[in-house]
Amino acid sequence: MLRLLGAAFLLQAIASAVSGLLLAPVDLLANSAPDDMGSTMADIAANEWQLRASILGEMVTAGGIIALGVLLFAVLRPHGRNVAAVALGLYLVEAALLAMREVLVFELWWTSDHVATQGESDALVTRGAALYESQAFAYSLHTLVFAAGATIFYVLFARSHILPKPLIMLGLIAAPLALASEAFVLFGVDVPLYLFLPNLPFELGAGLWLVLRGGETTGDGEAVVDLTEEPTELAPSPS
Repeated sequence: MLRLLGAAFLLQAIASAVSGLLLAPVDLLANSAPDDMGSTMADIAANEWQLRASILGEMVTAGGIIALGVLLFAVLRPHGRNVAAVALGLYLVEAALLAMREVLVFELWWTSDHVATQGESDALVTRGAALYESQAFAYSLHTLVFAAGATIFYVLFARSHILPKPLIMLGLIAAPLALASEAFVLFGVDVPLYLFLPNLPFELGAGLWLVLRGGETTGDGEAVVDLTEEPTELAPSPS
């Protein structure tokens, strides 16, 4: 189970980085639509397959989020079943928001393609600007929900001794930092991209540790046990 969780971490980190940062043909994460929206739509239309690949990658990411959330809940529930259930719920909402965002991105491409083939019009450019801002807002909400759920799961990681302390500390810094940063973004404040990046090395590090080490001891010498079993409940004492 722990190695499967590690594989899910790696899939999530790689798919998100490749589709979100490398494949997108234009910047889709700005707080507001570009001033020259017509030119941006022309760039989107000219890079159809690149954008389609980005959408496909993000949909894979959405599926990875669901798998990761389920596995995290299964592994960490002995250390706080109720809060782990809340975190799982947040991950499911995150995946739904990301999928909805990709529908908006596809609609933005469709509108941009119409501009490229039929000529630019105020109505299409206005529609494109609205779609651009809608998908950016959906992505910000998805990141906010992710950071909230990740913060809960990472606190449970700290209780479990599954990961070494340096990785746990990185996660406990990365997730709340992303949560605070995305809250500012939703209020229209421009936040540097690097404030969101620390979670990527955490996911890669946690994934590699779990895949390679599995159930071995952590760096602080505490044994990792099988956490997938239901916690034993005490039977009520006879009256």
